[in-house]
Amino acid sequence: MIDYSHLWNHFHPTTADDILWAQVKPMSYPYFLSFIRVLGIPYRLAFTILWIISSLIASTGLYYLAKHLQYFTSPKWSTLLYILIYSFFVFSPVGFDDTTAQRIYRESIIPPTVFLIFGLILILIHFSLEFHQFQHNKYIFLEIAIGILLGITLAFFWYIKESSIWLAPLIASGILIPLVIQFQSILSLFRSRIPLKIKTCKVIAILIVTATPISTFGAGAWMYNKVNEHYFGVPYGSIRTEGEIAGFFSRLYQIKSPERTSYTWIPWSVMQKAINASPTLKSQTKLINLMRNSSEFGIKNWRQTPPGSDMGVWVMLKYLQQAGLYKNQRDPQILFAKINSELDTANLQQSSGFTPTSLLPKKNIDQIIALKSSFHAIWDTSVLWQDFQLTNRENTICPIDTNANNCRILETSLSTVFPLSNDAAQSSQSFQYSLSTKFSSTIFRIYRTAAPFLVLFSILGFGGTCILEIYRMVRKKHLTAVTQIKMYTAIISISCVLSVIALTTAVSWQYPVGGTPNYQQLKYYTLAFTPLIQILETIGVVLLIKFLKDFVSRKYYSNSACRNK
Repeated sequence: MIDYSHLWNHFHPTTADDILWAQVKPMSYPYFLSFIRVLGIPYRLAFTILWIISSLIASTGLYYLAKHLQYFTSPKWSTLLYILIYSFFVFSPVGFDDTTAQRIYRESIIPPTVFLIFGLILILIHFSLEFHQFQHNKYIFLEIAIGILLGITLAFFWYIKESSIWLAPLIASGILIPLVIQFQSILSLFRSRIPLKIKTCKVIAILIVTATPISTFGAGAWMYNKVNEHYFGVPYGSIRTEGEIAGFFSRLYQIKSPERTSYTWIPWSVMQKAINASPTLKSQTKLINLMRNSSEFGIKNWRQTPPGSDMGVWVMLKYLQQAGLYKNQRDPQILFAKINSELDTANLQQSSGFTPTSLLPKKNIDQIIALKSSFHAIWDTSVLWQDFQLTNRENTICPIDTNANNCRILETSLSTVFPLSNDAAQSSQSFQYSLSTKFSSTIFRIYRTAAPFLVLFSILGFGGTCILEIYRMVRKKHLTAVTQIKMYTAIISISCVLSVIALTTAVSWQYPVGGTPNYQQLKYYTLAFTPLIQILETIGVVLLIKFLKDFVSRKYYSNSACRNK
């Protein structure tokens, strides 16, 4: 990722390895590193600023939501609510953990970006409601600006990782809800008696506002793909999940084999079936010999120790390079397009079961039920904040005695001076490290203690509010404005839950807890959804407070009425 951030070198690869790895991972995180380096902002400062801004925007979005729900109308209580929500977000343990925030890697930037996306969605919904309710255009340009910012953020998020589709439910609800609100605005305009010219202008403005986030997102994705196509000949964000090489492996994952396990996705018997079914692949004798005999990434060879989970893609790329088949990005895609066509024609027997995506092998019912251990481990780490770690002092020191060149590259790339193993400044920084360690430990302890109560209160808040609103709707037979906004809140909350389930399922599928414990991987790859958990907890607790407040108020007025009689 750090090498990627040197954009000139990345887009003009000179060595065989530079060419080979140029498109294995998407580029948003390297673009971020390159951007802050151009501005001269140290990495830790930029990371802190991102957390502050994203927490502010997410808090503002929830503040507007509470305003439309007519909760906490008193300025004093509204301000207190805003401060509490902001504090809950900005001091999230995921921003202090060793394996996520403290590691200089792309996973660290996902949680604040999720907060940012959620906040922008709620703010866009807020101004859509303002326009719909008051039928004036004072917010049009602000809505367009927010729509552009949301579209840019979505495009940035989409290319942080190749698996960003897990957030699709939230993104879809964030686009559809403003679309529904704007459609209602258009219907209201058609029913109104304002002049046709003004009516037409307003409808055009609404359509522009509605299209802004979608078109900006699409334009960002188009530009990203065009840049890759210009420099590498193929438009893919990651050749591990897009294109013909990824398509080859998705086909192998589905070929029936009794030797496939939760850890070994492509045993040699599956590869042998593919070789026999594809004359083009069978003709690549050097590649086949490398698979049979060569050691890469810790495997002895594909026959004796097949690569685990999706590591087969990485191993295959290295074999292609050694076989002289990966001199550029385009030719291997053409080769595997022909191989894939032959595999499709061969109609090999497919495995039975279910898979959420063709990029994962199928599992039967028993194997899916066995994933409950993984789900439980994810619940403990990403919901109850268990097993959070602090950075060891040794991990913050760059070993200049043994790795001087890389230390200097890190400092240049991140605009940051690292403590060196032979640096006298270590002693002066030990106090700062000790202070930050105590602060992080306190954060972990507070959130870990509060987590079970937050989960319980949020469940009670959602459950009680849902029952109450169903009762009100049955009695009144029509939707009020507040009830409609509560429906939007429910849709957004459900989309958050679906996004959490999607990522949990995908990660559990790839790193099941079993013979080979993968607790760290489970935690590392699912902390991306912790912002959604915090958001759901916040909404649930606010709903519970409002529910209890209304219940106490009705009981008080009922008792007063009885006494007056």
